[in-house]
Amino acid sequence: MAAPNPSADANIGHPWKPVAIRVAWVAGIYCALMVGLLLFDYARSQKYNPTNHPELLALKEKLVKKPNDAALAAKIRSLDLELRVHYLQYLRRLSQGSWMLFFGAMVLMPALHFATWRKKLPRPGKYVLQPDLAEADDNKARWAVAGVFALAAGAALYLGSRFENPLDVVLARSASPQASPQQAPPSPAVIPANPPSAGEIARNWPRFRGPGGSGVSAYTNLTLNWNIQTGENVIWKTEVPLTGPSSPIVWNDRVFLIGASAVKREVYCFDVPSGKLLWQKTVGTPSTAPPKDEGEEKQHSPSTPATDGRRVYAMFDTGELAAFDFNGNQLWYRQWGKLDNPYGHAASLDFYKNILLVQLDQGDGEDGKSKIYGVDTATGKDVWVTEPRPVPASWATPIIIQAAGKDQLIASGNPWMISYNPADGKEIWRAKILNGEITPSPVFAAGLIFNANDRLWAVKPDGQGDVTKTHVAWSGEDGIPDICSPVSDGKRVWLLTSSGTITCYSAGTGKKLYEKDLELECKASPSVVGDTLMVVSEKGTVVFVKSGDQYQEIGRAEIGEHVMASPAFADGRIFIRGKKHLFCFGRNKG
Repeated sequence: MAAPNPSADANIGHPWKPVAIRVAWVAGIYCALMVGLLLFDYARSQKYNPTNHPELLALKEKLVKKPNDAALAAKIRSLDLELRVHYLQYLRRLSQGSWMLFFGAMVLMPALHFATWRKKLPRPGKYVLQPDLAEADDNKARWAVAGVFALAAGAALYLGSRFENPLDVVLARSASPQASPQQAPPSPAVIPANPPSAGEIARNWPRFRGPGGSGVSAYTNLTLNWNIQTGENVIWKTEVPLTGPSSPIVWNDRVFLIGASAVKREVYCFDVPSGKLLWQKTVGTPSTAPPKDEGEEKQHSPSTPATDGRRVYAMFDTGELAAFDFNGNQLWYRQWGKLDNPYGHAASLDFYKNILLVQLDQGDGEDGKSKIYGVDTATGKDVWVTEPRPVPASWATPIIIQAAGKDQLIASGNPWMISYNPADGKEIWRAKILNGEITPSPVFAAGLIFNANDRLWAVKPDGQGDVTKTHVAWSGEDGIPDICSPVSDGKRVWLLTSSGTITCYSAGTGKKLYEKDLELECKASPSVVGDTLMVVSEKGTVVFVKSGDQYQEIGRAEIGEHVMASPAFADGRIFIRGKKHLFCFGRNKG
C-alpha cells in the first residue's frame, strides 16, 4: 500500500473553492474600480470646493472693497450657488461610493478565504500530541483579529462623526437655529440653501399672524400694559415712511414691514433692540403719473410680507413680488401685472420649505384666472401652479397644516375651501361651505380647520375628494366676521366682527359660550398670548380678555394711533403697527 501524501491532502480544495475564486476575481476588480473612481472624483471635485475656490475668494475680496456693488454681489451669489450644487453632489457621490466599496470588500474577504482554503496539516511541536490545544489557540487568534477589526471600524465611525466637512461647517454656522439674535445677518454669498427648521419658524413670527397663521404667540413673557405718555413698557417707537395695513413680521433681530402709495412701493427693515430703520428699498419703478384721488380707504400694501430667515418676500396690489436678503439687496423680482380684483389684491404670503406660496384669486371664478403659485424662494421662478381654481377674487391668506399624516395647504375662496399638497400643488380634498366675499383666513386648532364666512365652519382635514357632506364637524351662525380672522387656544374659538363684537365657541362641540360687544371698530385680527385674548381696535385701544368660557376683561392699553395691522410677537416683545409708527412694547422702567 502506498504511503499517504500529506501534500496531496493539503491541496484538496473546499467544495466552494471554484465559485469563491470567480467571486473573488469579480469583487476584486469591482473594489479596484471603485477606488479608482473615488480618487478620480476627489481630484475633480477640488475645483468645485466653495471654501477655497480661487475665483470666489477673489470676488469676495473685491466685494469687501466695493460693498455696494450689486452686480458683483449677484455674480458672487451665482458662482457660490453653482459651486455648492457641484460640491454637494460630490459629497453625496462620495458617501454612496464609500458604502459601495465597503460592501464590495465585505464580499471580497470571505471569497478570498474560501478561494485560498487548504486542508490543515499537522502542526509540529506541542500541537502534534495536543490537537485540542491547536483548535483553542486558533479560536483565540480569530477572536483577536475580529476584535482588532471591530476597534478599527469603531474608530473610523467615531472619527467620521467628529470631523466635519468644511462646507458643512459653513452651512451650519450660517443656518444654526441656536445662533444669537444679535448676530449680523448673513452676507449675500452665504444664504443657506436649506429651508428653516420647524424650531426656527416656531421661535419667530415669519408671516401674517405668525407660525401657521394661528395668531398665537409662542411667548408668554410679554407685558399686557403700557403707557405711551410716560414711556412705561414702551421699548421704542419708530416712524414708518409709507403707511399701510400690512402687518409686521419678525425674524431674530429684524422686523420687516412694507408700505406703499399710489406711486411708490417700499420694503423696510428695522432693528429689534433699537427700533432703528436699517434699510428701505423700492420695489419696481416709482410712477411719475399724478396719483388718482382714491380716498383714504384705498390701501396699496394690504398684504403682509413673509420671511424664511434667508430672504424677505414682499407682494403688492400691483401684482409685483420681490425678494431681498437681510442686507437689503434685491435678489429677484417678478410681476403678474394688474390683477382682476375689485378691491385690490390682499392675500398675504406664506412659504413651505423652499417654496413661496402666492394665492392669486381674481376674476369671476369662471375665467380660469384664479390660481396658487408655488415659487422658488431662491430664483422667483415657478415650481408649480395649481389648476385654475373655481373661485372668484378673494382676500384670505392660505395656511400650511400637518394633518392626516401629511402636509396640507388650505386655501379659501367662494364657495370652496380646498386642500392642496404644498410640494406639488395637487388637490387633496375640497369642501363647498363658503359664500360671498372671502376675507377672514382659516386657522387650524384642536384637529379642525376653522373658517368663518357666512357661518363659522369646523372641518375635519382627513378626507379625499369632495368632503362637503362628510367632514363638517359643526358650524355656528353668530358673530360672523367680515374681515378679522378667527383665533383659537385649542379649547375655544373666538370671532371678532368689524363692529367689535367678540363671540366665543367651544372648539370641540361648537357650543356658543358667550358674546360681548366691545363697542369698538376693529380691523386687526385677534391674538392669543398665553391665557389671554388680545384685541386691537381701529382707534388704537387694546383690550385684554382672560381665556375662559365666560367673558372677563383684565385690562386695556392705548396705542395713540389708528391701527389696521395685526400684531407680531417675539421673545419679550409685542410689535404693533400704527398709522404712522411701528411700536415695540416690553417690560422696562418707563
